Amino acid sequence: MVMDLCLAILKPVWTRRLLLSAIAMSCPFLWLTSSTTATPTAKVGAYYFEGWYHDAPGLTAAFANHELRTQFPEREPIWGGGLWRGDTVEIMEQQIDLAADHGISFFSFNLYWYGSAFATLNDGINSGLVNFMQASNRDRMDFNINIIDVHPTPINSDAEWEQVADMLLPYLTDSQYLRVGGKPLITNFNAAGMTQKNYNYFQQIAATAGLGGIDFAANAAGSSSLYSHVTRYNAVPGWGAGEVEYPYQSLTEYVEGNDTWAPGIWNTENTISQSYIPMIMGGWDARPWNTPPTWYFNPSRTPAAVAAHLQKAIDWIDANPSRATPERLVMLYAWNEFGEGGYIAPTIGDPDGAYLDAIRSVVMSPTTGGSCDAPSCVPLGSFETDGFNLHANAPHGSLLHNVAEVISPFFSDGRRLTDVHLLSGTSVQASLQPDNSYQTDDSLSISISPHSSGNVTVSYDGSRTANLTGSGRNALEVVLEQAPSAGTLSVFAEQGQAWNYATRPISGPGSYVFALSDLDELPFNVDFTRLHRVGFGIQAQAAGATLTYEVSDFRATTVGALRLAQLPEPSTFILSIIPGVLLGAIRSRRRA
Repeated sequence: MVMDLCLAILKPVWTRRLLLSAIAMSCPFLWLTSSTTATPTAKVGAYYFEGWYHDAPGLTAAFANHELRTQFPEREPIWGGGLWRGDTVEIMEQQIDLAADHGISFFSFNLYWYGSAFATLNDGINSGLVNFMQASNRDRMDFNINIIDVHPTPINSDAEWEQVADMLLPYLTDSQYLRVGGKPLITNFNAAGMTQKNYNYFQQIAATAGLGGIDFAANAAGSSSLYSHVTRYNAVPGWGAGEVEYPYQSLTEYVEGNDTWAPGIWNTENTISQSYIPMIMGGWDARPWNTPPTWYFNPSRTPAAVAAHLQKAIDWIDANPSRATPERLVMLYAWNEFGEGGYIAPTIGDPDGAYLDAIRSVVMSPTTGGSCDAPSCVPLGSFETDGFNLHANAPHGSLLHNVAEVISPFFSDGRRLTDVHLLSGTSVQASLQPDNSYQTDDSLSISISPHSSGNVTVSYDGSRTANLTGSGRNALEVVLEQAPSAGTLSVFAEQGQAWNYATRPISGPGSYVFALSDLDELPFNVDFTRLHRVGFGIQAQAAGATLTYEVSDFRATTVGALRLAQLPEPSTFILSIIPGVLLGAIRSRRRA
């Protein structure tokens, strides 16, 4: 009875962040694993607006007006430091890591013209592009330029268009610049602004530079003689119709189309003669800027809903291969339009990056984990040993399976402990049917019956857990080949009497990554260089349908600086209970 109580209290807490971990080994060349290589389902680009600058140090960002700061403080980026600033190379490097690690392939930088190349590139609103070019890790992403040729930064003459073209040429020849069909792609926010003469000048300098031409993408619509591609910056119903709240679903339906009120811009704006790049709306709620008062949709926005919107764009590409780009481009509005409410960058209101996780779960699913090559990545468990079928069907019942797991032909000194626990309802089941070949990924299957709640935890000990930080490894990764947008995933680590964990919501199949520094939900310091046990857990409550998960890999690996802020502290209730039951639960796992 005491053990059941311990498990019932501890397991619900094992759920809340994701990243990676690491592990030392004496013979790196012997480590083998069979994880499949990640293949993105689309090449997703995010529009980037650098209004978060100021020309003087220590002052609030130029576009962070009083209403945005005071009535919508949750939108401040986690690197804002109270000033909403993001205009440094160091912060750009952090953003590149965040974006690249979550399946975003390129930033599309809004470029505002100020009459000359010098004035343009030295104005803070274009500092995002400038800082990207100076970033030490910019080889992790492509980039392109979105020319904003509208008031108050119009391009006023043919002579100015030529200056713009000359200014952009060094960017277009850069190896990281976005290419479609081998040509650099420029996006024009105002498609009517560029004339045939301006277009011809771009092609002339491209030929001189050996580029073989330049392609242009129009915002909404543009002449096919000038624009080979059509896309959108954003799409907002109810523009200027007053501040009225509508469900986020109404915004996505306006873009995607449905059977009742919205034909969908994807369906009405693509033509046979031009390639179409579908755009998805990461949100819209421009009340802080109030220009003009317009419908807003963010109060009901969720990571799962944004992920579903992105999946619809990918489905559109699959259904329209002749109209989409061969590169399978999708545009996302936006990375950091905090004032307009179109953003997926981590903020004070989303410090864990749940929206980024949602993007990654779609773009990198289902074979998200990528290859795991020593020494920067080593497997902790790949489910290659000893099948079982554990079926907990008594409330507060717990079933254990303990086995010496061989994760490669060369490594077999650790044990895997699987614990299946039913909290309420009728059934929680975990099963494994390995092929023992070490050549294909096996997976742990977990199912929770309708109207049931429960959890499954898997932990490992042995030399594989002795040092998670060797060779620069800094995170733990759990790969879900199959998962609904429901439940929570956790990772945990134990070192003697010290124990800690991190959790995150499950938003579908994908690779869930936990930085070692994220394992901080409890006030215990864990030494990751000499752990005794490490593991992961899934907990969920099923409504009217069975929830099914498949876990294919659990490994320690290396990633960039993905976590820039601490998670909120656990509740007082949790902190008051855990110390009293923690040791008993851990010792029970050891005895099993």
